[in-house]
Amino acid sequence: MEVYNNYIKNKERIREEAIRYQCGYGEFRDASYSWAEIHEWQCYFEKMGRRYGLLTEFRENGIC
Repeated sequence: MEVYNNYIKNKERIREEAIRYQCGYGEFRDASYSWAEIHEWQCYFEKMGRRYGLLTEFRENGIC
């Protein structure tokens, strides 16, 4: 049961990270980030999206 609770907590944490990433995208876009850094974020959210069943949601919301 504890493993399931950790899974749910981590899923919610990743979802919140994605929301913060998306909300901060305007600020993110105005800063001088390299394409490599943007790619790293995209890979991170794709990996976490697959792990926690959020990939479809992330794609629908333009995260991945």
